[in-house]
Amino acid sequence: MSLISFLKFMLSLCIFLPLNAENFDETHPHVAYCENLTSLSSHDDFVLYTVPKAGTHLIAVCLHLMTGSSQQFFNEYPFKDPGACQYHLHVLRNQHYFLMSHDFFSQDMAELWSICNCKIFLMLRDPRDMTLSMISYIMNGYDVGGWSRNNWFGQLSLEEQINLTMERIHGCGVEDHYQRRLDWGKMPQSCCIYFENLVGPKGGGTITAQLKEMRKIANHIHLQISDKALLEIGDQMFGHCESQTFHKGAIGKWKQYFSDENKQFCKEILGDLLIELGYESNYAW
Repeated sequence: MSLISFLKFMLSLCIFLPLNAENFDETHPHVAYCENLTSLSSHDDFVLYTVPKAGTHLIAVCLHLMTGSSQQFFNEYPFKDPGACQYHLHVLRNQHYFLMSHDFFSQDMAELWSICNCKIFLMLRDPRDMTLSMISYIMNGYDVGGWSRNNWFGQLSLEEQINLTMERIHGCGVEDHYQRRLDWGKMPQSCCIYFENLVGPKGGGTITAQLKEMRKIANHIHLQISDKALLEIGDQMFGHCESQTFHKGAIGKWKQYFSDENKQFCKEILGDLLIELGYESNYAW
């Protein structure tokens, strides 16, 4: 096979990798130029990993507004050869996309990203708020592993739904969801982003924390962007969060809905995780 034929073959693979063909449609609204920032600025290649319901849409919108690129979701990245991976990243860059996934940590994939000089972002959120977000997702009509508002799950009280979700969501529980992804944030080329910092004042945070978190994102991928542009992006992020799966992202909602029984059960099964992530310093909460 000639070099030109090989490159055409590789390009065809890259184009059909997305879950939906529209991801490479140049008329898709997310590809539009954002007038208030330096769109399509030069930056390092990167991949985004997130825990489901931990602010995936928020950070995807943030990265889009900062870089001019949109997310291309994947499960089990197919290109294991460094050369193919680098070529795919090059194609994505040219078509203004970045990779995003909920995949569990893989040492092989982490080493591949390292070889390809691809930076890693890991998005995290308080597991208690993530639990409520998952319940909201289900009760808004989405099926999660057979759990639905239209079957037995929808007949439970909120207190029962909270405990069950923490313990058994996807058959493994919230702690396992986090622990099987946390190593994405422990690689030399990794950067952990926290929902509570990124969400800003419209979600119960602060402008100062939001600006600092966005500056951390920019620095990690060597993106040149002014504080003024970042402040404008921060102000716009909620307006762009019009996903069907994004529901009133806010900090500390669990305090309004967790009963005393929920809190005690949470301490028993998620207490160590909350301390590890820095959301609590002990069990006296």
